[in-house]
Amino acid sequence: MPHCWGGIPWVRTGSLVKSSKWLARNRLWHNPYWRRYRFKGGEAMKVNIQSIVEKGNRDKERIILKAVNDTDIGDFIVVQTGFSDGQVTIDTYHTFWFPYKAVSAGDLVVLYTKSGKQNEKELRNGKKAHFFYWGLNGPIWNKKDRAPVLLHAPEWTSKSPDEL
Repeated sequence: MPHCWGGIPWVRTGSLVKSSKWLARNRLWHNPYWRRYRFKGGEAMKVNIQSIVEKGNRDKERIILKAVNDTDIGDFIVVQTGFSDGQVTIDTYHTFWFPYKAVSAGDLVVLYTKSGKQNEKELRNGKKAHFFYWGLNGPIWNKKDRAPVLLHAPEWTSKSPDEL
């Protein structure tokens, strides 16, 4: 007997092959949001994690991101998560939400662990490096059980403590 999920009928099967064939045939597969964010080969994020430099060195430790498309870096959040068995975990340790600032395709976004003043510098290739500072007292990327996750969060909501 067919069941329904999100208005889409489906049939329970014990086979992943049958399930994947069903997915390929239904309208969910043709939904661009689903393909983009759930399957390989979809549209990439507008900013990518490039590297972590000088791990363990409080004064030089930084994570480097690169803008793939023009975007507002304020739509992104870096989260330090746990890392176990080859994948990130739901444990979170540190979070940095970038302030709103336009960045262009090819620009670098550099997030230092230490304190400092936000600034930018023109690079030799005509692009810019945008510098941000987390304001933490010590290095955070020198542990093998921690990993960076970059979240794209252009929509959000909040309430003041008094409203809750």
